[in-house]
Amino acid sequence: MAGDAGKIWQQPPPFNGQNYDTWAKKMKTIMVANDLWEFIINGFNDVIDPTQYAALTNAQKTHLKESRRKDAKALSLIEAAMTETVFPKIAAANYAKKAWDILETNFKGTDKVRTVKLQNIRREFENLQMKENESITDFSSRTSNVINQLKSNGEDYQE
Repeated sequence: MAGDAGKIWQQPPPFNGQNYDTWAKKMKTIMVANDLWEFIINGFNDVIDPTQYAALTNAQKTHLKESRRKDAKALSLIEAAMTETVFPKIAAANYAKKAWDILETNFKGTDKVRTVKLQNIRREFENLQMKENESITDFSSRTSNVINQLKSNGEDYQE
């Protein structure tokens, strides 16, 4: 953005409910590059009570204002990535962490679902064979795709 020297601002990748792990990886990179990832990991506790706000020092008020701005940036990146069909799931989220957690719960799946998915990907990897008339490049690409799926689902794969 114009006022953020050294910051990277780019259009977030669209998310339509498919390939959550790939989308989340790309979004994490954008958030880290813009110094916003901490708002996804740690969340943001806004001081709402006027008495609490009044008790803050000027430096604390400035820090709070900056934190509000950064959390809003992170939330706006997430919202900008949502297609019309997915956006309603996070529409009520007021903070970036809440929106991220909703997406993770809805699209990443439970541990049991992920375990089954990982088993299926492992089986696919074990059954990989070069097809007749397939180039080495195409086979290598298919193999890399399966390995990346394993990694994005938590498998520690050594090349």
